[in-house]
Amino acid sequence: MFVIGALVILSVSTVLAGVMGISMSVVMYKVQGALSMALMDIFMSASVSFVEDKMFLW
Repeated sequence: MFVIGALVILSVSTVLAGVMGISMSVVMYKVQGALSMALMDIFMSASVSFVEDKMFLW
């Protein structure tokens, strides 16, 4: 009886760890995507304002 309980606990914890790992990787992937999008936005707006400054000086 004890062995069966230990096996059930082990399998449940393994499944939970797998689910947690998958959800963590999904969250990290989404965070990474959002960060790269924000960086791209910042970079684009900075370059656009830089070009506008240059054209304004002309």
